Amino acid sequence: DVTYTCWFTVTGLDSTHGMAVEILYSDLSSETHQVNTNGRQSFTFSYTGSADNVTALIIISPSPHIGITSENFTLSNFYIYTPGNDNKSGAFTFATGFAFPTMLFTATNNDSAFGFDYSKSFTHYLRVWGNIKYNGYTEEKEVYNFSDNTNLLLTASQLKQYEISIGDAAEYVHDCLSILRLHDTFTINDKEYIPDGDYALQVRKSTFVLPAKFTVKEQAGPSKNYAL
Repeated sequence: DVTYTCWFTVTGLDSTHGMAVEILYSDLSSETHQVNTNGRQSFTFSYTGSADNVTALIIISPSPHIGITSENFTLSNFYIYTPGNDNKSGAFTFATGFAFPTMLFTATNNDSAFGFDYSKSFTHYLRVWGNIKYNGYTEEKEVYNFSDNTNLLLTASQLKQYEISIGDAAEYVHDCLSILRLHDTFTINDKEYIPDGDYALQVRKSTFVLPAKFTVKEQAGPSKNYAL
């Protein structure tokens, strides 16, 4: 069995809405605690099962889509403790808006992959600073060349291409996002895309946080052109 002790400080919370803190384990079992007051909070989660390879995910409600919650509040001095480990996180700020543009990425898979079990409709969520801009088109064409050197277009298709620019982020954020885009279903701001090209870090020698760029294509474009 594994016991997690979680404690943190809440400021700016609207008590009429409150928040829920849920811990989700790798076998998809979960526990939830409701918080309706500001100040220091503390509670304990107990996982009944093998302590080997236990993954715990902390989920903060009222909304998993950080940035569109109904209120603004901050969690600071956030600790998760297990025997022999005392882990402190940076502060989390939940806001109804952001001073800089952000994008919400989601990813899920038809089959288990990348070390995750997707058999129970598990979905990743990640919000980071960044922007998306139209970048051009990708085309596929099949042309038949006759003996007299005339040509006939047999099939043609087109998809719109976009460039994604990610603001300064830590290595683990880039690790996560670079794999999210390789899932069967990958969305940006609730629209589905497919990867096109590699994930390129913009390397700088003077910092450990780096920006990145990558391109995606629309998951679905106009119907194909078939010659009769």
